Amino acid sequence: MCLHYYQHAKVCYKRMDEILTLKPEHNGTKIIDDIDSIELKDLYFSYNNKRELYFGLNFSLKKGKIYCLKGENGSGKSTLIDIITGLIYDYKGDVLYNNISIKELDANYLRRHLISIVEQEPDLINIPLKENLTFGIKSYDRDYLKRLCSEFYIEKRIDSHNENLDLSGGEKQKIAFSKRNIKKAKIYDIR
Repeated sequence: MCLHYYQHAKVCYKRMDEILTLKPEHNGTKIIDDIDSIELKDLYFSYNNKRELYFGLNFSLKKGKIYCLKGENGSGKSTLIDIITGLIYDYKGDVLYNNISIKELDANYLRRHLISIVEQEPDLINIPLKENLTFGIKSYDRDYLKRLCSEFYIEKRIDSHNENLDLSGGEKQKIAFSKRNIKKAKIYDIR
């Protein structure tokens, strides 16, 4: 029994040590209010200088279009999204938003206001569902929120004051997708 607590404490300590030794996130200062294009120019990236995922990758994404990124597990899809959204900066080449390098942009602002990611298994905070939908969003249209919940058949769940009930994976995705719409993001990544 005592060994179990020791192992748990050791895992917690290791994770806290990882968090406390994280490098500060790179963040520029320029702000953009909309995203018309994203361009990757001559992108090179590898993990630990071993397995090269991208070498000289060039492509552009235009506003109003829908793109699909597909490939085998481990082929670098999530890594590419992390590079595009400014979560990874140790690459060669450039990522341009509206012809401005992401390294010059306030990536925190980009992710908070213009980019949304809906995970395959979204995490919800242990608070009432309506609060999960609006958490971190300063202003939103309440009528739009009601309409979205009705369209996704989750209005009864949202009106409940219980915390997270027992939601299916699909219901969690509907809630995350609704939050994305309330946020009015310009880029959506649905995994």
